[in-house]
Amino acid sequence: MTKAYIIKDAITYIEELDRQVSELKDELMELGNDTPPKEETKPAIIKDEKNIVAKEMIKNYRIEPEVKAIPIDDNKLWIKVVYEKKMGGFSKLVETINRLGLEFNDTNVTTSNGTVVISSCLEGMSDGCLNVEEAKELIMSVISSL
Repeated sequence: MTKAYIIKDAITYIEELDRQVSELKDELMELGNDTPPKEETKPAIIKDEKNIVAKEMIKNYRIEPEVKAIPIDDNKLWIKVVYEKKMGGFSKLVETINRLGLEFNDTNVTTSNGTVVISSCLEGMSDGCLNVEEAKELIMSVISSL
């Protein structure tokens, strides 16, 4: 995937989400609520000694750890990982993956409201074939242990 295709896909996805939000607002209006829904107030951010984490936001939005993997070729996977932001979590994930002979390429890490989203190409350093399910289980076990 080139950057242009990734950006195009992201724009398309955001436009689809925007359309869904509009439809849901219209549906709420039709259900008899004559006033538009009020914006929810954001919960206060709790200060952790090492990091500021929006733990209540995570609880409210029910963000669950998630790992998706799609094979690109025998030696590469595209992965998407979502998990709760914790100090040193990304470093631990990268170190574990590297110890197993894999490496992250073309990586994008985004954090928002106490959540980390990683999209990357995971590549084996040897010529062996990468197993999608094993890679997903490995990454899930690492982020679950954070």
